[in-house]
Amino acid sequence: MVASTWRQRLTSYAATCFFWFLILLALQVALDAVRTARCPQITVKNFGGRILGFHGNLPRASETAFLSIDMEADFQPVWRGTYRQLYVFIVAESKNASSQVTLWDKVVGSRDSRVIRLIGERAKYPLRAFPNETLRGNSITMRLHYMVMPYVGLYQRRVALGSADLTFHENAST
Repeated sequence: MVASTWRQRLTSYAATCFFWFLILLALQVALDAVRTARCPQITVKNFGGRILGFHGNLPRASETAFLSIDMEADFQPVWRGTYRQLYVFIVAESKNASSQVTLWDKVVGSRDSRVIRLIGERAKYPLRAFPNETLRGNSITMRLHYMVMPYVGLYQRRVALGSADLTFHENAST
């Protein structure tokens, strides 16, 4: 009978500790969501792009542009100890806000890589026109997006301040 009471006390103690751990974890997630809502904005400096190559004379092939990106962004103000990583990506938008294409992406997880400097960085993904459409004469706006990924809690997607416009001229070389 003595062993039974001892086991009951141990189980009760473990259940109480686990309960308060879950309560503290829930409070941390709720407070982090409130603190993150007031998080400072990231401003992108020296944001620009160049057209490296342009292919579009092949029959039945869509026009493809290969871009180079220049950008500098400091993610130090955003970072907290409760964040596991940031997913950073550059998006090209046309006039229609619903047509967005990812040009470049990176996962920022270590303390050493919180400042991102791209100078003449080639876009990871080329920009392609829809079939039977053209990129010539159109312009795109490049924006930096980032997603905050905490250890526990909701992912939050944000857009950094600053953008770069890039125009494909009618007489673009192929």
